[in-house]
Amino acid sequence: MCGRGLEPAARESRSLRHRASAVLGRGARPLPAGRSPRAERLSVRPRPRAQRDSCPVRTLRGRVVRGTRLGRRLGFATANLKVSPGARPPRGVWRVKVSGTTLGERPAVCNVGVRPTLGGRRLVVEVHIPGFRGDLYGRTLKIGFLCRIRSERKFSSLAALKARIRLDVACLTRGPR
Repeated sequence: MCGRGLEPAARESRSLRHRASAVLGRGARPLPAGRSPRAERLSVRPRPRAQRDSCPVRTLRGRVVRGTRLGRRLGFATANLKVSPGARPPRGVWRVKVSGTTLGERPAVCNVGVRPTLGGRRLVVEVHIPGFRGDLYGRTLKIGFLCRIRSERKFSSLAALKARIRLDVACLTRGPR
């Protein structure tokens, strides 16, 4: 997914005439008159990649707060954002553009999740801005979600997590293909 962008997948889905539809489970709506369950199952199409990987929340604002500083110890300092309680950012690792008063606009990698490798339970939004050195505590940042790099997952060790973060950042610097 990383680096391809969404446009090639959108063109492909249009050429194949995919349509988005949901798989029905228990409590599903009744079948239209004259449709058999088999015909209904056959009419369900997979969602095109452009729809699966697109982000429901396009932008997010948050104030930078102190975290555990684990990212800094791993070599990938992050800005931990406190977002409004009603915000529902999409979980996973994302390619984003981040902007703020002292930053301008820069490419970044954003992790939204509970950090399962560390046994976390609380939702955390953290942004790594490659090449940035400075103090952002207390500042408000705006994040624009561009494309999903990967979903959140639990790693066997901090070394494995660090290796994967390195790949995520490399994905950011390669740019779209």
